[in-house]
Amino acid sequence: MNELSSSLKQFLSNWRVVALLLLLFLPLESRLQLKTQLLPEISQRSFWAPLRVSLSRENIGFRQQFVLFQINHPNSVYIIQEYNRSNISLVSEVSIFEYKTDIMKVEIGRDYIHSGPSIINSTLFSSWSPSFDHIGFKMSRFLGFDYEYQLLRLDNRENEYGSFHRWLYYRRLSYDTGRGVIVGLKDAVLATGIKRGVDFYYLTPAAIFELEQLHSHIGAKEGARTNNDNHIIGFDIEFNFKKWGSLYFDGIIDEFQIDAADRKDVQDVFGINLGVKKTLPHGSLVMEYFLASPWLYTNGGQFANVEYYNYPIGLRTPQSHGLSLMHAFEGEKWNSDLQLSLYQKGEQNLNTVWDADGNKIPLYDYSDEVEVEVDAKIDLKGYRYLDHVRVCYNLLDQDDLFFMVGFKFSSIINE
Repeated sequence: MNELSSSLKQFLSNWRVVALLLLLFLPLESRLQLKTQLLPEISQRSFWAPLRVSLSRENIGFRQQFVLFQINHPNSVYIIQEYNRSNISLVSEVSIFEYKTDIMKVEIGRDYIHSGPSIINSTLFSSWSPSFDHIGFKMSRFLGFDYEYQLLRLDNRENEYGSFHRWLYYRRLSYDTGRGVIVGLKDAVLATGIKRGVDFYYLTPAAIFELEQLHSHIGAKEGARTNNDNHIIGFDIEFNFKKWGSLYFDGIIDEFQIDAADRKDVQDVFGINLGVKKTLPHGSLVMEYFLASPWLYTNGGQFANVEYYNYPIGLRTPQSHGLSLMHAFEGEKWNSDLQLSLYQKGEQNLNTVWDADGNKIPLYDYSDEVEVEVDAKIDLKGYRYLDHVRVCYNLLDQDDLFFMVGFKFSSIINE
């Protein structure tokens, strides 16, 4: 078993080489395409310079994005960085190998994940969540069903007992009725433990995670030494209307007491996002309202809170709510994107220690004032190198105003 685990780790560490070899050995009649883009963005006090490289042939592709940046530069997503020199860092933001057909997609590496109907806020995998190291599988258009499975390797944590490995198992099954209604069910579990590896009972395609957790035969030892599993279930539904837009709901349950006696001591823990997308003559308008109850994403197990390097995987924080607006315009000479967010938080955060037993907190109990975020961008057309201008305020807790100019340098090689 140790040899198998060692071989698997060695393969995963060299997956980039394997991907490139697969690309090279595809039939010669397949067309090989290499795209490169350098997209620097400069503000009055910072810079952001991503280099994107993509290599594809037939159904196989490889994408890589390095970013050299000043760590205080505003961004619309959280960037994981632990090392910098003079406040300048270089990270591999995206590095992913993909194989996809009309009905299936397999991916391994690091990339952003989107799942469900929500566009801005999502109970799991929001638009601002960081990129994740993962293995993903998606199957679509199978008798009206879409299915996806994601295995995420999260960060390690340490205490006096040892190094805790953290994993997130996630899957979603959705059904398109063919009449504009799409219904989805999702199941997730964040699993931690001392040098814990992959649990094969969580790799099953359809078994319920909660039942697998209950039947896993993990005995109660010293509290900090046992494996810790934080289970979440969810539901979403989307209504699509031709030429008008869509309405959608996205919700998860993190804690629900079946017994009436328990409900007196522990409150229900949940998160929801309600959204509407309106189609306009030259663009679209999106409005979403999200609500995160107290204790959402928190758990009594060791390092079992739902977060990644202390960044949110879903909604911003437990005990919060907010309203997000996004307007997109498409014109002949320029496109624009305007995003405005208003949100309010309580005293809890993603590092809050679970203490919900006998400690009920009112749903709308917020200690902070309403915070405002603005991100306005105009994409320019007809310029060879000038790409966009942008204004940001308080973006992802960057409490400042930034004026930015973006450039674009690109090339495509086909062989």
